[in-house]
Amino acid sequence: MAVAPRSWYAHHQLGIALESQGRIGEAIEHYRQAVKINPDAADSHNRLGVVLESQDRFDEAIDHYRRALNSRPDSAEARINLGIALRDQGKLDEAVAYFRQALQLKPTSAEACVNLGIALESQGNPNEAIAQYRQALQFKPAFVEAHNNLGLALASQGKLDEAITQYRQALKLSPTYVEAYDNLGTALASEGKLDEAVRQFRQALQLRPGSSEAHNNLGIALASQGKLDEAINQFRLALQARPTFAEAHNNLGRALHSQGNVEEAINCYRQALKDRPDWPAPMNGLAWILATHTDSHGASDLSVSLAERAAELTQYREVEILDTLAAAYAAAGRFERATNTAQTAFSLASAATLDRRANEILRRLKLYRQGKPYREP
Repeated sequence: MAVAPRSWYAHHQLGIALESQGRIGEAIEHYRQAVKINPDAADSHNRLGVVLESQDRFDEAIDHYRRALNSRPDSAEARINLGIALRDQGKLDEAVAYFRQALQLKPTSAEACVNLGIALESQGNPNEAIAQYRQALQFKPAFVEAHNNLGLALASQGKLDEAITQYRQALKLSPTYVEAYDNLGTALASEGKLDEAVRQFRQALQLRPGSSEAHNNLGIALASQGKLDEAINQFRLALQARPTFAEAHNNLGRALHSQGNVEEAINCYRQALKDRPDWPAPMNGLAWILATHTDSHGASDLSVSLAERAAELTQYREVEILDTLAAAYAAAGRFERATNTAQTAFSLASAATLDRRANEILRRLKLYRQGKPYREP
């Protein structure tokens, strides 16, 4: 397609056409030509920002959004896009400010409401986020992403039935919306409806066979059904799709540990910690194995170190982690600390009516009082 060399608008239009065909590199070059010819071309700066952001080139994208706003200060679209880029960089306060400015310029913008909601939720303001999602749906009732995000926010508050309603509405509007199948499956699994959850995850995988999230979530549901071989296969598929997926490494470790494959479980927990160094879950899994499966002094010391860090990260409030910490102290011969920690874990478990866990801790506590470590059968 021939383009007049000095026509910024022709370059802009060709950039749009190439972008729609997925030819992002070529689109970028034509948008660059457009803003070189006309530095005040706000639309070209804005589109150039969008395609650069799609390549995770956030600083460049932000620069072009700001240039778009210099040329056209009343552009709600450019403010929304700038807010999204800032949010993706973790600059939440600044992002929120731009979304609010966009709403001042365009009070009925459902897109601004949804993006503001996402930023507010990331700031730990779920109630205000929910209000924004609901406002977006008043402006645009068929806004699929707003239904999905509202569902996620409701689920985070434990309002699973309401969340499920939103996910189903999203799927009614868009039957191929993979994320909603995945989120619906997760909510159903949380309600103990595992068969239905499995069906939703499988549907997500039919639509997007390489989805690491769907493979991982299906594995979790299958493991909850006691189908460990199938679960392990799903976790491995998730890791084929995304080798640095810490959650899948951790879940695979748990499943392998349940099958008695301790050595491979250890490797999985180590890999999870490599990908996500300060995550308590794999710290706890690895610490438990080291404390309860070996008499090596070095292993018990590492177990204590991992369990103490996990307990610190969870503010000494997680029953499972305190149980592990007690076992680690006992493995290291520090029985007084083991006894005190196990007593705390037992009290927390009893208060939370976790009767099975409380009874298990009580059995281990008796060993620690006798100066004996716990060894997993």
